[in-house]
Amino acid sequence: MTIFLIFDEKQGSKKFSAALYFKMFVHVFIVSNITLVALVSTTGLTIILY
Repeated sequence: MTIFLIFDEKQGSKKFSAALYFKMFVHVFIVSNITLVALVSTTGLTIILY
């Protein structure tokens, strides 16, 4: 990742868009993980309750 950022130092706009896409990807990844954990724990609680 560091090499990629150093390589993109010469192209400002591309670096910005790449960073933006990377942030979006990380955000979506984290949100989907939280959703998955919430679903799993809810399912687990439902099974325990039954």
